[in-house]
Amino acid sequence: MILATAYFHVRPGAADEFAAAAREVIARTTADEPGCVAYSCYREVLDEDQFVFVEEWQDLAAIGAHAQSEHFLAFDALARDLVDAQRVVLHTVEKSRTV
Repeated sequence: MILATAYFHVRPGAADEFAAAAREVIARTTADEPGCVAYSCYREVLDEDQFVFVEEWQDLAAIGAHAQSEHFLAFDALARDLVDAQRVVLHTVEKSRTV
């Protein structure tokens, strides 16, 4: 099992568009990807431009398949225009690694 946390800070004024895109990618990921155990996105209370995805995957192969999926690629293309900073961290029971 791999836990991924993906932190995004969006440009001012872009949060609602990012949130809508996040809802779409979550719906498609949870419906279409058997390697996805859980996939959620949260918006920070004190900084509405800060989001975090919390994801659980069966293995790295499932994450790789997700990264090549049509719905993720569409989300990623949009996010590149809306996000001004991001960080992804992968966790296992043994260790954590920033990517």
